[in-house]
Amino acid sequence: MRIHCFIFYFAFSLLFISLAQSPAQTGESDYYEEEAVIPTETDANAQKIIDRHIKMMGGPEGLNSVTSLRIEGILKSRKDEHEVVLHQVAPGKSRLEYTLKLRYGQRAQVVVATNGEVAWALDESIEDAKPMRLPKVAADDWNRQSWFYGPIVDGLKHGGVYTYEGKGDVKGRPVYMLKAYFPGKIEEWIYIDQKNFLILMYSTMTTFAGARMLVDNTYLGYQKVEGTYIPTKTEESVKGSILGGFEVTRLEPNIAVDEAMFNFPAEKPEFWLKQEN
Repeated sequence: MRIHCFIFYFAFSLLFISLAQSPAQTGESDYYEEEAVIPTETDANAQKIIDRHIKMMGGPEGLNSVTSLRIEGILKSRKDEHEVVLHQVAPGKSRLEYTLKLRYGQRAQVVVATNGEVAWALDESIEDAKPMRLPKVAADDWNRQSWFYGPIVDGLKHGGVYTYEGKGDVKGRPVYMLKAYFPGKIEEWIYIDQKNFLILMYSTMTTFAGARMLVDNTYLGYQKVEGTYIPTKTEESVKGSILGGFEVTRLEPNIAVDEAMFNFPAEKPEFWLKQEN
């Protein structure tokens, strides 16, 4: 499973909403600036590592033993902590909710969600707040982060091709390094622990307000849930500078979910009282 890049999207969630109102962001995006040379097939060494990873995750039976999640946790940034609730449903639906602490003891809820196709956000701290569809740049990122089974299992389903890039280390742990190429000129780096074959870190290039940056998402802890493993502690950083992290405090698998919660809210009709003369 892939826990969202919470800190990164938390930091830019207000930007998502403001960009959603910009006509310049509603057409074709120039998000992918460079022409990626995409291999035609996964190489043999990468495939061996992928096979070991899928086996460690429980294989098809273990992975399919969890199809929905409700997660509560603490989101830590450099200055603040926020309580977060995340709902996820396979294959790619998610809804992230957290509460902003405002001045004078006031609070406002922020929601970022997708039904797998339409990604949207709502920030109640904005006056006369209304749900806004995310612009293409943000929507592409959020939909990809919402892949339920992560950048390998779901990546393969989305046409991913992988290459083996050698060995390295992450926080002192030896890793195998894979590079993933997805349709749409998207590239990610995936670092697989050499001992347990779980994902230790993945890095994705993201663009905000014209600036490209590589975000590293490190998994610091996993929990065995049903027949598979789910990350329960993450750390996000850019160029070695830690933005913050997320730690799960409660995890509920396979709960019943009203999937309407992931859909862009229908606009409520306005009713006006007829003035009597």
